[in-house]
Amino acid sequence: MHHRAAECFYVLAGKYTVTCGDETSSASAGNFVYCPRECRTPTAWGDERGEKLIVAVPAGLEEFFQDMDRDDVDLDELQHRHGFMFLG
Repeated sequence: MHHRAAECFYVLAGKYTVTCGDETSSASAGNFVYCPRECRTPTAWGDERGEKLIVAVPAGLEEFFQDMDRDDVDLDELQHRHGFMFLG
């Protein structure tokens, strides 16, 4: 869940199941998906391998992915610093 940014993505390949708020839908190649900031239900990705172009408003999501790729990543600190909440 994103606290600070809205997330948009354009599906390039594959299929995704997207849950945002109370709505669940499918997205496949050519679909555009918008999830507003503070969306209480996380986006759920399908099992099929896919590719997507992600846009976050405001910018900064790329810093999350760079930090996530570090060997010594602390997930609790990462969520707090970037305004995310991992839901399991």
